[in-house]
Amino acid sequence: MRAAFLAYSSAILSFLGGVHWGAASMTGAPHAAVNPAGAGGGAPRWFALSVVPSVIGWAAVARTARDAHDDAAMYGATNVLAITYLGVYFGDEFAARAGRLPRWYTHVRTPL
Repeated sequence: MRAAFLAYSSAILSFLGGVHWGAASMTGAPHAAVNPAGAGGGAPRWFALSVVPSVIGWAAVARTARDAHDDAAMYGATNVLAITYLGVYFGDEFAARAGRLPRWYTHVRTPL
């Protein structure tokens, strides 16, 4: 059951990173839902950062795939994912305050 939880968490982190990928792709578009002002040409960096949650999630799952019965590996992966969720949350808050994400997104995201 823990392996399924880790796989699910990895998928959710990918979706959360995808929000930033989508917002970065809208930067500079005339119909952008986000405010590109202040982006400072940071879209390439934002694209790169948007895949970090997916990579961390994949690495956590890959690490436990080999040692699925090793409790220490499972707990370690769970801790890594929890820290990554916190990091993504703070990244969401920062992006919303900088105008890169709509402010309403953090109100929807916070309960998650």
